[in-house]
Amino acid sequence: MSPQEAKWTTTQIIATGVITAAVAAAAVAGAIRFLGGGGDEDERPPIIVSNGSLDIDIDDHPKGQGSWVGSGTSYHHEHPNFAPAALQLDTVPRKQTVCSVTGTASPLFSPPLTAQQMTIKFGKVSDTEGQWESVQVRIVNGFLQIDFADNAELVAAATSLTKRKGKPDLQIRKVVIGNYSCTFNANHANTKLKIYQLK
Repeated sequence: MSPQEAKWTTTQIIATGVITAAVAAAAVAGAIRFLGGGGDEDERPPIIVSNGSLDIDIDDHPKGQGSWVGSGTSYHHEHPNFAPAALQLDTVPRKQTVCSVTGTASPLFSPPLTAQQMTIKFGKVSDTEGQWESVQVRIVNGFLQIDFADNAELVAAATSLTKRKGKPDLQIRKVVIGNYSCTFNANHANTKLKIYQLK
């Protein structure tokens, strides 16, 4: 191989390496943007958590709602499309939500937040934090799973769960995700959580 040919081959190798690195970087950036977005509803419907009886509903969706399957304290969302890889929390209305590192006073950010699991704490307006109840929302064996501290019940053709049917006095007070917590004003009765199932 001549010096000129060797130089050309070396240049090709370097150029190929740069292009490959650039493609890989772009793919990683794309994945980060995907997970940090506003929810991907293409395959599975989001879950809506509302004040009142603490209703947990499967939202309407072009590819079907699926249904809750389970009994007692544990239910999972059955749906024929892709299993969720992560969950993303958003709130309605978002401006009423203050999120911070647990144990600190200063608000750091607003939703959405992406995670594998979260804890929703709820109670009556008159309850102290020590009296709040908890619901665990997490991915288990490829399903979004809901775990209550005590029994809940299915309503509305298995697309809705309710914690306290006929007693509309419960309100969402806090959501804990890892080292972060989002708090809710008890006077905002219209607060809702929207949990997207990301592919």
